[in-house]
Amino acid sequence: MPITTKLTIADKPINATYENVTGLTGGTDLGAKFDVTKTDGVYTVVMDSSAGSSGSGYAPGNTVTIKGSDLGGVDGTNDLIVTVATIGAGGKIATYGAVGTGRVGDGDIDVLFEGTGTSAKAETFLLGGKKFEFNLSVTSKGVATVTHPVLDNVSLVLTDVERLAFSDKTVAFDVKGDAGEVYALLAAAFGNGDVTEKLLGKYIAAKDSGKTDSEVAQLILNSKEYKEDALGSSNETFVKQVYKNVTGETIGMSDLEYFTGILDRKEISQPDLLEYASNLEFFRSEDYIDLVGMTTITYVPEAI
Repeated sequence: MPITTKLTIADKPINATYENVTGLTGGTDLGAKFDVTKTDGVYTVVMDSSAGSSGSGYAPGNTVTIKGSDLGGVDGTNDLIVTVATIGAGGKIATYGAVGTGRVGDGDIDVLFEGTGTSAKAETFLLGGKKFEFNLSVTSKGVATVTHPVLDNVSLVLTDVERLAFSDKTVAFDVKGDAGEVYALLAAAFGNGDVTEKLLGKYIAAKDSGKTDSEVAQLILNSKEYKEDALGSSNETFVKQVYKNVTGETIGMSDLEYFTGILDRKEISQPDLLEYASNLEFFRSEDYIDLVGMTTITYVPEAI
């Protein structure tokens, strides 16, 4: 079974001090000023050291609301509430308490992830969000980089990883491995233009479950989709279908009789012949399905 690693993207924690900030008490600013230090979303509050920072006219129980937007966050969600406990002459604040949760993050380069796959057969990384919401580039050596088209604070670099799963689709990098084998089998059975992301998802799941290429071929040939596409499942229908898909030409009578004959005599099975056809070098070349030129295969995960 494939190993799956989940990536949770969160804002990079920030430590910052906001000096000489003030707020409102019942709609009236009475002049108290504070220095607020935010460490990983936790506020620490001290009275500002400048003259007059204790304010005037306060009474015990008054609250001073410092807006979240003044503290690198969001109003309401990240507000800091200072509650007056005791006062000095003229209503100056003497002691106080404070509550509130700061925003964790500053909006800058919040995520830079570099991942290297293990020896797992099909290691998969999960990334929240739909595929179209991200940009994906893959080098000739199989290194994948994921970025966001608008937000520049997400960057993932993946090496030797077979799959990257979004919430709607999965991208397979193992074109020279299991995903590519499934693609070639489907192209030989249905025709290159009829290989859909759902078909790929269904039979890649079968391959990932441990089935051999021949067993996956058998599942394909047993499927309702194949029988409808080929207009039957007899040996003659199978030979005509696969020959046309692999060569692009209609099979001649002598070749039809030869391949049908070896199938009728059970010298080879339909699944094994489909696997053999899918592995033909010219079929995988750039002139046909161009499996050799692909860097990724996108599919919609489906249960077999």
